Amino acid sequence: MRKHLTESKKSANNYALIFNAIHAVGVSSSGEAIGRDASFITRLKANDKKISLDEFVTLLGTWNLELTDGDADKVSIDRILFKALSELSHKQINNATTPAEEKTVLPRQTYEALLVFARIGVATLGKTL
Repeated sequence: MRKHLTESKKSANNYALIFNAIHAVGVSSSGEAIGRDASFITRLKANDKKISLDEFVTLLGTWNLELTDGDADKVSIDRILFKALSELSHKQINNATTPAEEKTVLPRQTYEALLVFARIGVATLGKTL
């Protein structure tokens, strides 16, 4: 037996996101995007109608939604980079209370790891946003 769509948290979140998008764009505009009328979208929301995969993809664009890999916002980094980021975060928190300090002293290995991380970040800036 098939589980109800909203039984998992991820499915429930997706369902709510789509319903909010339909509300934001409107049932008329949503229907027009796939050559249907507003009542079709209303019936679709009530699970009385079905759409093709092509129509679904079109609607995602209409609703300004996109599918992403669940791990797309995650990055694997080496232990030294993790340590460098932790060190930087710690320094930034501490420096936030003493903005008069213009320099932060870091171990050379941490500094070099941060440079590598910065180069990676600059090279991929905007690609994941």
